[in-house]
This record gives sequence, C-alpha cells and structure tokens, in this order.
Amino acid sequence: MSLLIPIFEGKISGNGTTSSKDDYFDLGAFGSLSPITSGKQLYLGYLILISQDKNLTFELRSNISGQSTGTTANTDLIGEGACDPTSGSVVVDFYFNGSIVNLAPLVASTGVEKLWIRTKSGTNTAATWQVFLYYTLI
Repeated sequence: MSLLIPIFEGKISGNGTTSSKDDYFDLGAFGSLSPITSGKQLYLGYLILISQDKNLTFELRSNISGQSTGTTANTDLIGEGACDPTSGSVVVDFYFNGSIVNLAPLVASTGVEKLWIRTKSGTNTAATWQVFLYYTLI
C-alpha cells in the first residue's frame, strides 16, 4: 500500500505579537500572497499555530468578495484552533486526508481580498505567536 503525501506549492510562515483580547493580522505581512491575485483562489492544506505566552484562539479568515479590511463583518471564517503555551501548538487540517474542500476566498478573488489570522484571548497581556500555512494557488 502506498502513502499519498500532498504537496502544496506555497507556505506562509511568520510570528506576531498580540496585546489585546481580539486582534486581526494580515498574512500578507509574511509573504507576497496578500492581496490574493485577481481571479485566483487558494487550496488550503495545513495550518500550524503556536502560542508562546498565553492561551489563544486562532481563526483563519478570508475577506468576502470586494473587501480588504480585517473585521468580522468583512471576512469569512475558514477554520480555527486553540492552543496554550503548555501544549505548544495545534494543527488545523484543511486538506481532510486528501479531500480538498476549503478554498480562500470562497469565490475567485477580485484582487483586493486578503487572508487574516484573528487572535482571541481572555486577557490584554502581550503574547507572541507563530503561524505556518501550506497552500496551493489555483
């Protein structure tokens, strides 16, 4: 029996600091992906999230068509995960063992939409986090 290992063409990686209970971070700060190229979408693979200083809930969000700001009203939730400094990290599997079902944005980009990481926590204390996202642009 052979093992099929997906190969994703792109990877976004970076780290940030949050000091509030609810922050949005443009993943374009970590690469050339944002805004998403007009007429394109992303097949999403895996999202690895690491919190170093406090419990965080992470959301991966993409803008709705024609929008480019990081707000709940202007973005769609794609997936989420939570982690704490003790457990170290969480992996969100958008690939679902070979069944690509998650695209960002949900319709082909108009050229202004972005990918966002939203961090949520119960405190305003500062925290450092890291993110790794594997994807293929189609």
